[in-house]
Amino acid sequence: MVHERKPLRDPQFDLAGLRIEVGPVDIPRTETVARLRAAIARGSYHPDPHDVARKFLRETLEQLLT
Repeated sequence: MVHERKPLRDPQFDLAGLRIEVGPVDIPRTETVARLRAAIARGSYHPDPHDVARKFLRETLEQLLT
């Protein structure tokens, strides 16, 4: 099997794209935090593991590229 080589992307371009997609990452949304805390307290918070992994990777990339 032959693998095609893909050109490397500019990290600044990738970071800009992530910022557009994710939005502000340093501003906690009060309503969202309150809703999540309530769901956790009730035991009804069941996040999608793929979503958690995706968001973790985005945050990690944000930290690495800034």
